[in-house]
Amino acid sequence: MLVLLVLVLVPEPLFCWGAPPVRSSIPDPVLDLDLLEEPGGGNGTGFGRCGPCDPELCPEPRGCRAGLVPDRCGCCAECGNLEGQACDPGARARFYGLCGTGLRCQADRPAGGGGRGEDDEEEEEEEEVCVCEQQRALCGSDGTTYLNMCRFREAAFSDPELEIAGTGPCRT
Repeated sequence: MLVLLVLVLVPEPLFCWGAPPVRSSIPDPVLDLDLLEEPGGGNGTGFGRCGPCDPELCPEPRGCRAGLVPDRCGCCAECGNLEGQACDPGARARFYGLCGTGLRCQADRPAGGGGRGEDDEEEEEEEEVCVCEQQRALCGSDGTTYLNMCRFREAAFSDPELEIAGTGPCRT
């Protein structure tokens, strides 16, 4: 018989019998809904607040394969969402973020959808995802056929020498 004993050491107990409850000084945007909708732009505190904007305090985004977009507060730049990622519709990031360069946020239609009757009680909620605006296939200088311009841009991010050899699939 194997007995596993786990001991957890807590430096400061959160609850002590006979002591008043300790309230965390860290705001929780899930529990405090007012934190999610504070107006104004800025760097904020990272907990859903937008404070005064100071671009010098903005973290530098790195590795953004879909380009840069404004953050939720409209002060700093952050990486745009890639094709197929969930997104926030409109011009303001709220939860998922905004789509990157050459992408638009639109409802993702379930495969095989469109033939549903009015009597269907289970109505699937359409998730909004980033979709490439230019859906034409491209041939890259590396001999690879890219499904669309957005997929080509993603590949070109890792290979700056990559160029468009032509429109349509590559001829091999």
